Amino acid sequence: MHTILLHIKKLDPPRNITALVHSGTLEIQWVWPESCCSQTDACFIYELKINNEIKNLKNDLVYKYANIKPTSRYTIQIRTKHDDACLNDNDIWSDWSKPVVIDPEISSTPALNASVIICIALVLPMILLAIILVCKLQRLTEKLFPSIPNPSKKVQILLEKEDFNQVTPKQIEETAEILEVSG
Repeated sequence: MHTILLHIKKLDPPRNITALVHSGTLEIQWVWPESCCSQTDACFIYELKINNEIKNLKNDLVYKYANIKPTSRYTIQIRTKHDDACLNDNDIWSDWSKPVVIDPEISSTPALNASVIICIALVLPMILLAIILVCKLQRLTEKLFPSIPNPSKKVQILLEKEDFNQVTPKQIEETAEILEVSG
């Protein structure tokens, strides 16, 4: 009678279920359940439920679900039973494991880093302040030391002549006529 109870024992669900997304593939891993009768993975059959789609697996502790949608949410559960090769007449499945949820909106949110926040809050305003001060300093320099304007081309030509200080007779006649008219 004791051996019959052993064969109909309901197993615990698989343990330590982890799910990771790697380049478009959902990789699911788990540890075989504690069992009173078997300590090898070959004695278990698994049913893997991904969003109500059931996959039957034997002798595996890893499953790769390819071509996942990066925006979709996935709920994963696993249950197990003994294989008929190890224990005969065992058709009792374990309960489903606790759901493991892969939600890209939650998992893609980066964690806040304190150093990044400090840099943004302190360093960025200091850089902006330095830029503003450089611009103001340039305006202040222009006000304190204005540029000296260049003379026009006609004045430059006149100043470059060697006989600039000598008065020409034509210029004397023009000045005399102006004096006569004024007088």
